Amino acid sequence: MKDDFRTCKKCLKEKPLMDFQKDKKCKFGYSYKCKNCAALYCKSFYANSPQAKKKSNLKVRYGLELERYAEMVIQQGDKCAICGQNKQLVVDHCHKTNRIRSLLCHKCNTSLGCLEHFIDNRILMTALAYLQS
Repeated sequence: MKDDFRTCKKCLKEKPLMDFQKDKKCKFGYSYKCKNCAALYCKSFYANSPQAKKKSNLKVRYGLELERYAEMVIQQGDKCAICGQNKQLVVDHCHKTNRIRSLLCHKCNTSLGCLEHFIDNRILMTALAYLQS
């Protein structure tokens, strides 16, 4: 193996080190699979296991275990905490503190994100009065 090249264990092609992910667990400090082969593996794995993708997403993005998410769904009666609709629920969290608030439908979660500049109650009440007129 040349210093700046490595052979991918999946596609068996010799490629420059920049085509490999850094990995301290591997002997030479780089992954054994090139980035392209690793991406294809992940895409295939998650396509065949949507539950694993959801579990990974919850853990990475919110530090939330799939079991805790399932408990929250049950606690909320499988309904959005704002509109009460029985739709697919997403995790609502504070972007500043990362504190998880509850589960919302996509529409309510997106709307809430758009309203973030309405933190000032005066502006929020003015907007509410506007909508009611």
